[in-house]
Amino acid sequence: MATRATDNVVTPSSVGVANSDVPGGAGIVGQPVMIDPSCGMAVDPVRAISHSQDGQLWCFCSRGCRDEFLGLGRVPEERRAAELVGRILDAPELLRPVFQPIVSIDTDRLAGYEALARFGAVPLQTTEAWFGLADTAGLRVQLEALAIHRALRTAGKGPPPAGTFLSLNVSPLFLDDRRLEAALGHPVIAPERLVLELTEREQVADYAALRQALSPYRARGFRVAVDDAGAGYASLRHITELGPEFIKLDARLISGLNGDRARQALVKAMASFAIETGAQLIAEGVESQDDLKLLRGATRSLLVQGYAVGRPRESWANAGDSAGSRGGHDERLGA
Repeated sequence: MATRATDNVVTPSSVGVANSDVPGGAGIVGQPVMIDPSCGMAVDPVRAISHSQDGQLWCFCSRGCRDEFLGLGRVPEERRAAELVGRILDAPELLRPVFQPIVSIDTDRLAGYEALARFGAVPLQTTEAWFGLADTAGLRVQLEALAIHRALRTAGKGPPPAGTFLSLNVSPLFLDDRRLEAALGHPVIAPERLVLELTEREQVADYAALRQALSPYRARGFRVAVDDAGAGYASLRHITELGPEFIKLDARLISGLNGDRARQALVKAMASFAIETGAQLIAEGVESQDDLKLLRGATRSLLVQGYAVGRPRESWANAGDSAGSRGGHDERLGA
């Protein structure tokens, strides 16, 4: 069992006043400081990175203390990653689901939501970075299963609005893993309203096996989305091999679309392809009103997702906020 990430963190032993004789020179003269007993250096309470754990203040002041906290250079990378991800798995409330609206460009009505993950744990980093640590630690499927469980649990407290779907990020290689099956085994909302969004993190070597893994989910009513279409050959092969109900255009293809004729032509071509194959096209990363306006002129049979139509929120009631309201960068799950 992984040890807690705070096991290697030191506690400050004293509080004093900064002066020129304090080792490390932390803080401003005359301001409070804390002395770290492990290295004798001063900790500036304002600039020190701190975390409250079980009512105690944990901090690290210098690179040496920070490395001790993260285990840099002292333990194998896999063990360090396992310790950090293990904290999330041992305290599920540190993973907070949020839901970003997906809107019809034709009617401006909500079509669905994508469940995303936010992490309230030290070190503060992006969702993608947390799942990268899980990959390193060999805990990817556990973290994905937890993210799905937390999203569905939230949905169970009050399902999304009628007529909308909920998209859940899933790695194709884990579809037949018992932990993922358990997370999806008894959804609190009808499977017909759930979409398995296949992420493109690993190369799929056997599409026949992948189709077989998807078969029981589809038999129960789950639909399938292929993520990051247009980003590379793999996503296009996912589409032709799996016949998804939804095709999600890569955000890098959409962002800054205005003024790029080549990408505009590709979006139109993908929209025509989706119509011909009976799939629904979703444009991710619609961050500006200029791109939204251009997409409205390009095709009417399109769903859009991004800050231009709504930010991720913790509840359905707040998810579809006003168009164009931006307050930061959306760090996706790579969930």
